Amino acid sequence: MKKYLIYTDVHFCQYSSILRRHGPKYSVRLHNLINSISWAEHLADEENCDAVYTLGDFFDRTDLNSMEITALQDVYFSNKPHVFITGNHEASIATLEFSSAQMFKGLDAEVISQVKRVEVNDKVDIYFIPYFTNDIIKPLSSYIVDKNKKNIILSHNDIAGIQYGKFKSSSGFELGDILNNCTLFINGHLHNGYVINDKIILVGNLTGLNFNEDANKYEHYAYLLTIEDDGKIILEPRVNPEAFNFYKIKIENEHDLSNLNNLKNNSVLSISCAGNLIHKVEQRLKGLNNVVEYKIFATYNNYSGTDDSVDFIVEDHVQQFINYIQTKIEPSQVLDEEISILGNN
Repeated sequence: MKKYLIYTDVHFCQYSSILRRHGPKYSVRLHNLINSISWAEHLADEENCDAVYTLGDFFDRTDLNSMEITALQDVYFSNKPHVFITGNHEASIATLEFSSAQMFKGLDAEVISQVKRVEVNDKVDIYFIPYFTNDIIKPLSSYIVDKNKKNIILSHNDIAGIQYGKFKSSSGFELGDILNNCTLFINGHLHNGYVINDKIILVGNLTGLNFNEDANKYEHYAYLLTIEDDGKIILEPRVNPEAFNFYKIKIENEHDLSNLNNLKNNSVLSISCAGNLIHKVEQRLKGLNNVVEYKIFATYNNYSGTDDSVDFIVEDHVQQFINYIQTKIEPSQVLDEEISILGNN
């Protein structure tokens, strides 16, 4: 019997979305990543796994800054063999020859930049497939060596025709190609983890990254893959208890305040709130220990102007602009300096 731990799309980076604060040593984002990765790696030890497989985008960019490099030293990595598939965020060219994932070779880990087949036993093969752009990717069938065996694909790619979140992919592996040519297709890259059917599993990202995710619908998982000697395959999800969970919440009336109940641990909130309820929302949030960070956008569409007791809150448009560019633009020292200037004016 062989057992493997699988996780993906860590996106190791100093900041993400509205998570810009610093913690005891590193940024809040990096502290969460240290805890999340260490949880997964300890799980590999606890379950006596034979190896740890990560399915791409361990890093968020092709380069790392000094805080990110230093924070890596505080991550617990199991002494089990590791395989890191190269993802699209890590590679600077389409051939994947140059990527930030290559740094793991210094830790005696294997970095996958070309398709690789591993024979688990006489009944099961595993294929590692890194990210390929649409002009390079080949039909899945062309990679399979022995179609008489059970073939497990570990991938970091798009799947054509699959709806995930608000987006429908038009590129990547064809759905029919996957269904006809493998026993199990375990994929990273697409962040909202989802079991499409008994053959296709989207692992999802290990911890929350931004508001394109919806914690009401999705958990953040690591998976245990067990392959028994007779060829039986077992895949078990384990929820990451350290994960950030991103929510978009609407509060248009007092009844909607209940939307702040039953949030998961480490919640990050984007709240669209009626202007006359902002004080109540802020008071409620102060009592919630499971909320790491939040932003509130005021709406006044339903205000009639007849209630003199309403305390209007003037929208801080400068802060809204800062929040926007922090979400949309890659973090850098220059960006932080410009934001600092804006905030002081």
